[in-house]
Amino acid sequence: MRQKVIKIGSSIGVVIPKPVAEELSFRAGQNIEIHPDIVSKTLIISHPETLEPDFRKTIELLRWSTEFISKNRALLERLKDR
Repeated sequence: MRQKVIKIGSSIGVVIPKPVAEELSFRAGQNIEIHPDIVSKTLIISHPETLEPDFRKTIELLRWSTEFISKNRALLERLKDR
């Protein structure tokens, strides 16, 4: 499914289609968590109350790893052939 990124004030957003929102029990005004993966350019969107502690730790480790790789890509490229 493709959705267009739209401008909302000085921010941007993506509309969640009604069938998807209903399937995931998302509703207007609800707080959600957004977990970006910089390397793969993806987002994980979830209900904060439904994340299991182990999954939450996995997401934090993924976030740290992708930030580390992004910041140190040149060094890691040089080290890979040693």
